[in-house]
Amino acid sequence: STRLLTFIRLMSTTVPARTNGQSSIDWSRLLPYSFKGTVVHGFGRGGKQLDCPTANLDESTVADLPSGLIEGVYWGTGRVIGEGGNSNEEAGIVMSIGFNPHFGNEKKTLEVHFLAKMDDFYGSQVEGTIKGFMRDMPPFKSMEALVEQIRKDKEDAAREVEKERKNKM
Repeated sequence: STRLLTFIRLMSTTVPARTNGQSSIDWSRLLPYSFKGTVVHGFGRGGKQLDCPTANLDESTVADLPSGLIEGVYWGTGRVIGEGGNSNEEAGIVMSIGFNPHFGNEKKTLEVHFLAKMDDFYGSQVEGTIKGFMRDMPPFKSMEALVEQIRKDKEDAAREVEKERKNKM
């Protein structure tokens, strides 16, 4: 019974409530998914407007994402690889994949937010693993509503990463 509840909780965090018209997604075939990309300059709003600085990854990394990964917010783990191959410790991440409909982006992006403090990472590489789907990305009624949802996303992602760490012990 405890295992069943754990399984149900795990499934509820990795399977989206809405799938943008896709009736069923076989997440076990898509996730975990590992990626590596170069950090490029984004729109400059993550840290300033949203209290969520992000590493925006290059277009080729976005193009290489599996076609079955729907637009949305995901959680996982990752690290920054600096010059000379020096790497930070692995940390929890929350990321968005898609067009960020609140801002009406025309280009699909992969934006990674590290749950641990990272130094400036422009020009560095980010290596990560997408482990679970959290939610889709609708436009929000206000900037405040978006900021509040992002705050919740960061908390939820931190919980998922912690749960995974405890399960590995």
